[in-house]
Amino acid sequence: MTTPGWYLDNQNPGLMRWYDGQRWTEQIRATEQVPAVGTPMLADGPSSALHWMAPVGRSWQSVVSGYFGLLALLSWMFAGLGVGGAGVGGVVGASTLALGVWALRRAAEGGHGRGRAWFAILAGAGCLVLTVMLALTSV
Repeated sequence: MTTPGWYLDNQNPGLMRWYDGQRWTEQIRATEQVPAVGTPMLADGPSSALHWMAPVGRSWQSVVSGYFGLLALLSWMFAGLGVGGAGVGGVVGASTLALGVWALRRAAEGGHGRGRAWFAILAGAGCLVLTVMLALTSV
């Protein structure tokens, strides 16, 4: 004897039918959709801290451009302290700016990462401007 419960309805794919322990009833419902392996769950969505802190669902360009943005800020700071030079700041700033634009284009095609891309664009442009200013004042 089968126990009462919801069972797959062989006559209607995608539906489940209630068995009351003696007979099939008219009660039906949709089968529960189990997400595929690797599909982000709701906890990893935009409302969770993990989504904003870890590079989840972002293109590699946006992740790399975000780290280059941090490097651009550090290179400008070190150039201001006299460590490194304007050339290093210029190369890092230009690279960061280019990666940021590339990441922003990739994010426009779908996916996440626009925030990191914009951060890289602003940090790269800022690094270039401040490096040029530093180079002009040291001449």
